Amino acid sequence: MDLTDRLVSAVIARDAATVRACLKQGTAPDTLGSDGLPLLCTAVAGLDHLTAEVLVDGGANQDLELPDGSTPLVRAVDTGSPTLVTVVLGDAPRLRVPEASQRQLLDLARHWYEVGVVEELRHQTGAAGPAVTHRIDDAHGDTIDEMSLGGLTVRAGHGAVLTQLEWRFGVLPPLDEVMARAVEHAEDGDSNWFTAAYYLSRRRGPRIWSELTTLRQHPDPTHRRFLASVLWHRGTLVRPAASRTSPTMSTSWRPGQIPRRTRTLVTRRWPRALATGTSALPML
Repeated sequence: MDLTDRLVSAVIARDAATVRACLKQGTAPDTLGSDGLPLLCTAVAGLDHLTAEVLVDGGANQDLELPDGSTPLVRAVDTGSPTLVTVVLGDAPRLRVPEASQRQLLDLARHWYEVGVVEELRHQTGAAGPAVTHRIDDAHGDTIDEMSLGGLTVRAGHGAVLTQLEWRFGVLPPLDEVMARAVEHAEDGDSNWFTAAYYLSRRRGPRIWSELTTLRQHPDPTHRRFLASVLWHRGTLVRPAASRTSPTMSTSWRPGQIPRRTRTLVTRRWPRALATGTSALPML
């Protein structure tokens, strides 16, 4: 078996390690599969973010125009997998992707989100029955619904995809708009919830901080819990030197370094404190 055939077989088998080895030996990353499409499309169709990441890192062109006018990146957005979109989007998309294509990607993600996965699957497949839904583990410990209908399978993460694309393309929608994409997915660990909280936590300035602070008094405890998640991602809640009952600002923690116990506080203790409307949040 030559290297090209080995690469094709490895992508189909979801064997990311062999894909990496083939690319290191000089196999073209945009090699076509038996369907005449780049192998990156095979990985995208299989919701295989690990293989897709290896292909993109190896030089596969995520913006390559396909015979149907789409691109591998457009197809990734269609899947509704936030993790897959992250790896296919690649580096510096705001500089790399033309503005017209940025608008197309945003419109596509927004369409899936607003119409709803099941309704869009019915539209695309003509199937009238209920979708088969499974709760699956996504990367980084998140979970997400995966829905199948009429031979198509997508994930219900288009709200998270839209939020990510907006940030990467420099679009900053209102807090309420981003938060709405999260609160309807309030399950612990849902990708839509944590994506919204994460990207809101990256915003800076007095206006966004003021808007977030008002959520302490929100009548819905889900919104107050969302505020706690944003603060967790932001890494701003630490044990102050002089007091153990009030939060202080700190840049000493990055989101990926915050101890596991903090996630417990976010999902259990902080929401109860926020429900009282007090700033005396439980601290580490």
